[in-house]
Amino acid sequence: MTALLTAESRGTTGPIKNEKIALAVAECKRLNVPVLPPDINKSQKDFAVEDRTKVRFGFSAIKNVGTAVIENILNARQDKPFVSFTDFCSRVSLSTVNKKTFESLVKSGAMDKFGKRASLLIALPDIVSKINQIKKQSAEGQASLFGEETHESTVSEIDFSAGDIDDFTHIEKLGFEKEFLGLYLTSHPHLETLSRLKTIVTHDIELLEEENAGTRVTIGGLVETAKRIFTKKSNSEMAFVTIANERGIGIECVVFPKIFALYKDLLITDSVVIIDGRLDERDDKRTIIVDKISSPT
Repeated sequence: MTALLTAESRGTTGPIKNEKIALAVAECKRLNVPVLPPDINKSQKDFAVEDRTKVRFGFSAIKNVGTAVIENILNARQDKPFVSFTDFCSRVSLSTVNKKTFESLVKSGAMDKFGKRASLLIALPDIVSKINQIKKQSAEGQASLFGEETHESTVSEIDFSAGDIDDFTHIEKLGFEKEFLGLYLTSHPHLETLSRLKTIVTHDIELLEEENAGTRVTIGGLVETAKRIFTKKSNSEMAFVTIANERGIGIECVVFPKIFALYKDLLITDSVVIIDGRLDERDDKRTIIVDKISSPT
């Protein structure tokens, strides 16, 4: 299973890569194999087995975390784990781990053991500034004869307290999972609603590949994307919509002009909808030609 996850996290980028990882994670969950969120001290480059029965999310599948950054992190923690946010900032090369990478690691949950995500992000500029100053002084020979020991002592004295501020909400954190991991890993913001759809739909999105083209289907899920275009013939508006289930598995739905005019107000990103239509297949790709769109509420 880790080999599958590793393979899916390489070689492609964007929605295709995300969907492949989502499929592999969904298969892990089907087999009751927990997939753990990224952890700055436990994650490896790729997905890896942990405690023999679990899989840990790999660094390479986090948005904005490239090969150079991963090598930097793994080398820095080789002798001992990171014990604090300032410790991490002082031991990695800040020329490699830039602001965008820091934000990705914090928002994805990889730094949760160091404190609230909001606090870490607020404190980040000051910490980086102070550590750069310490490193500059050390490079200029201003460090004492005790060298590394004094450097670590100075770094440990840096106060990154951002005061008693509220952290991001649970829903916001799930949004970060979707943005930086490519899928909802620990939960889903619409899990209750999506669960109710199982009594309404005729097919699970993941099982549509087993059906023949022309089959009438009713599916439900989250509007992930809604690309609106105008037809060349009549300049009428239509849309290509991606509907995904709670595991991040999606299918493209084609909404032609007449249907689009009736239901366009429902095609809002991150909203839950029910789609009635028929399966179509072109170039070995399954799509749904939409006849009706409705809301589960």
